[in-house]
Amino acid sequence: MQPQHSIDFDLRKWMMNTLKIEEEGNVKQLIVVHRRHVLNSAMRALDRASFKLEEPFKVEFPGELGSDFGGPKREFLCCLMKELANTILEGEPYNKTFIHSVPMLDKEMFFKAGRMVVWSILHGGPGFPFLNPTIYQLLLEPKDAVCCIDYVIDLDVKNKIHKLQTAEEEELNLLTDWLVEHGVYGIIPPYTQHKRDTMVRQLLKDHVYLRGETPEEFHRKMELAITCGGEFHLA
Repeated sequence: MQPQHSIDFDLRKWMMNTLKIEEEGNVKQLIVVHRRHVLNSAMRALDRASFKLEEPFKVEFPGELGSDFGGPKREFLCCLMKELANTILEGEPYNKTFIHSVPMLDKEMFFKAGRMVVWSILHGGPGFPFLNPTIYQLLLEPKDAVCCIDYVIDLDVKNKIHKLQTAEEEELNLLTDWLVEHGVYGIIPPYTQHKRDTMVRQLLKDHVYLRGETPEEFHRKMELAITCGGEFHLA
């Protein structure tokens, strides 16, 4: 992997060259953006055969006068990152997890999301700071990440995890089938604290990290997380 300081240097150099091209008026790519459909406008642009991710571009909002001297482009990229987050993530602001969506996988939405994040960063826009830090860590280093019950969105699952931590053994026996359905099995009574902690950890990993995904869906999300890596904390 390229050292971070080298990546930062290359990115600054790239942005300076892009700014020079823009100042000289040599920008050839024009992106027409409809305010109510920012994400769709971006996807149409990326789908064009002539579109080049690395080339400078200008933004035009239909019905609005004025030339793009950087303001409309920055506004577009900020709005794009927010709308993208609302489309492929769920949960609290800046603490979101990926949604589980096979239709989005079929549409290559996670791959396209990664391209849009790169596009934004290359042209002076924001990164993608919406993803929960633990989810990001899980995607890159699964063995080192620690999940928190607060990251579980499903209230029923959250309640059952709480029960695993405190319930009597007879109550836990009633959860056996449910645990197996959620990928936790092979743990038999007596339920020591160590066994309870193991079950909780496995459930958290399943619901926060895997969530029933297909291998391809997980791979696409991991690619997106790696793409966002260097710019994860950019606002």
